[in-house]
Amino acid sequence: GKAAARAAFEKTFKLIENEVFSLHDIAWTVLTDDVVTCHYEFRWKGLISGQEASGGGRGTSILRKVDGRWLIAHEHLGPYPRK
Repeated sequence: GKAAARAAFEKTFKLIENEVFSLHDIAWTVLTDDVVTCHYEFRWKGLISGQEASGGGRGTSILRKVDGRWLIAHEHLGPYPRK
């Protein structure tokens, strides 16, 4: 449920110190006046147990405009495909 998902996010966020997260090659698709989707490449770097670490992959997000604010309704992040 929501509590388990929140705990997993919090554990991951605490694991990576000084994290820098960036999005690249963002492509937007407008579905309606209040729903959009985008896909992108992401990269991150930071310290895990004092050691430099980094990674990246592809992401897709769906955003919905509610009361004038854009909110993330769904997001999926995954690794690059194996070559």
